[in-house]
Amino acid sequence: SSLSNGFQVFDQVYAMTGGGPGGATQVVVQQLYDPTSGRSVNDNYLELLFLADAVRKPAAKSITAVIPYPAYARQDKIDYGKRQPISAKVMADLSEAAGIRHVLTCTLHSQQSKGFYTVPVDELDLLKTWVEYFGDLQGKEDVIVVAPDAGAVKTTQLFARFMNISSAFASKSRTSASDVTALSVVGDFRGK
Repeated sequence: SSLSNGFQVFDQVYAMTGGGPGGATQVVVQQLYDPTSGRSVNDNYLELLFLADAVRKPAAKSITAVIPYPAYARQDKIDYGKRQPISAKVMADLSEAAGIRHVLTCTLHSQQSKGFYTVPVDELDLLKTWVEYFGDLQGKEDVIVVAPDAGAVKTTQLFARFMNISSAFASKSRTSASDVTALSVVGDFRGK
């Protein structure tokens, strides 16, 4: 179907479609982090949900959402002793409530995010793309790749093996959703 760009009226998000055949599979592509749009992640997410609902109305066979990087993906667990939502799960529930029956995304923050959905979630692995992009650094002894947290250690180590370079990881403490303090970095930095 043909989709228009979303827009805002009185600080509310609107989204419209140009129609489409009932009974067909519909694909909605939405970049949630889009600094060029001037809209917030929340506005972009609402636009995705509204577009999914709009294409569902003429009896779409199914709806696939292509979301390069899902918003709230890092909010995938509860910190010990705190009362807080698992926002990634809430967003998965909202997506399914809007009619999305398949999600296609890029490298997830953590694999547990797939479990928040009851519909298929396919993840495009960008590791090969990274290896190609950073190919001129392959085998360099003065290069090291650092995992920003424990959740990224496996991917970082795999990337380092493909690139034949050293790896390390950071230990951090999060004081809020946006404030992080690096406690230490573990790895061999000699000559790097």
